[in-house]
Amino acid sequence: CECCSALRLLLGAMESVDIIKTPKVDNVLMLKGNTKLRGTLVLTASHFILSHQQAKKEIWISYSSIDSAVKKVAPTGSSLEISCKDFRHFELVIASDEELDNVAETMNHYARPGRVENTLAVRCHRVTDQPDIGWEVYNAEQEYKRMGVPCAHWVATNENAEYKLCSTYTSYLVVPATLSPVILRGSAKFRSRGRLPVLSYLYERRVALCRCSQPLSGVQSKRSVEDEALIEAIHASNPTNPTHIVDTRPKINAMANKAGGKGFENEQGYRSCRLVFHGIQNIHVMRDSLKDLLRVCRSADSVGNFLAGVDGCGWLKHIRSVVDTSVTIAKYMLGNINVIVHCSDGWDRTAQTCSLAQMLLDPYYRTIKG
Repeated sequence: CECCSALRLLLGAMESVDIIKTPKVDNVLMLKGNTKLRGTLVLTASHFILSHQQAKKEIWISYSSIDSAVKKVAPTGSSLEISCKDFRHFELVIASDEELDNVAETMNHYARPGRVENTLAVRCHRVTDQPDIGWEVYNAEQEYKRMGVPCAHWVATNENAEYKLCSTYTSYLVVPATLSPVILRGSAKFRSRGRLPVLSYLYERRVALCRCSQPLSGVQSKRSVEDEALIEAIHASNPTNPTHIVDTRPKINAMANKAGGKGFENEQGYRSCRLVFHGIQNIHVMRDSLKDLLRVCRSADSVGNFLAGVDGCGWLKHIRSVVDTSVTIAKYMLGNINVIVHCSDGWDRTAQTCSLAQMLLDPYYRTIKG
């Protein structure tokens, strides 16, 4: 009812009074690249606003767009470094340490509400009786049916119905039709985090794209009868050409993982397969490269320095390596070759390359619903 809606707004406003200890700060200096603006900072329950009176300009930044707001202490005074999720970067110089701390506390509170119920949109607006259908946008069973699964070679298994086989996979998994639960469990034990090879995509109802994580082969290049049986069954679904195992890591990184009891496939046990390495760096290298790129975007004072900085941070090389690997996977599949993709734990690089390959191969994935 309207009374309930008004009550929510009132409660939201009352809560904001407790959280926003310093709603307004005068004489704040905002640094954005080479631009300097001095004005009044205003904090609301949804945005912070810098009002520059002389330029008659207001800058509105939503708290939900803030990635981090960190206090920076320097001999010349303290400031607040704000990095946004859309790669914008600001620095607010506030003379009073107490006011700066209050501003930082407010921004971090609203930027990380913890639960969706704590966001302003939900807290202050009437909730309708319309059910949330977000979980129905993607239906794994329907998507596999679109590909022609189940079929003679591929079936769904309920081995992960309670997430006991692999806690980070979905409950609905598609595997070769000829395999027993014992083989699946044995393969999961031999793969990092239990991420055994499963079907991600079936191209033209014949060519398989599977994903998994690295095997636990170690320095002794240990083997698993169950894992080898699973890979062989994947190959048997389309045996025209050798199945390609695409390890997205640089080979030297994969070799280093052997020291930790992990590594890559021993080709003696996977005779119907060909192991291929690609040079995509791990998420830590990617993150550092992105930080360097953002630093260049903020600080470069000329076109020449900007281009040199972009080249030096390696970001475009990382993007190219992801795209090149995805194109290679798509070309293999166009050539009637089954592909199994993994990196270390089968998360970032595996998901990126498999998704891009599917977009290249199937126009459906280039639609809004797809």
